[in-house]
Amino acid sequence: MCDGGTLLTLANSPLRSLTDLSGKKIAVITGTTTETALAKFLKEQFVTAVQLVPVKDHVEGRTALESGTVEAFASDQAILIALAIDGEGPEEIRTCGWSFLL
Repeated sequence: MCDGGTLLTLANSPLRSLTDLSGKKIAVITGTTTETALAKFLKEQFVTAVQLVPVKDHVEGRTALESGTVEAFASDQAILIALAIDGEGPEEIRTCGWSFLL
């Protein structure tokens, strides 16, 4: 089984498809396989004008999402599911429903 990457968004986010990412800011931990894989995936899917915002760890990524600094946070799918469940107000965030290979 291969772990994939996905996006964590606010539950009320309008991001529902890849095309919705154009012009948006996505937090990603610098120097990770997620950063490399996401950039490659977006390029392959012809999703343009996405700004990857570097964060140092998962806590900073979730904080950037919750504060509205970014529209999504990219990481390993399993980690993001745990962040969605364990955080305060888990009903306020969700994973996007699609993934990319790491």
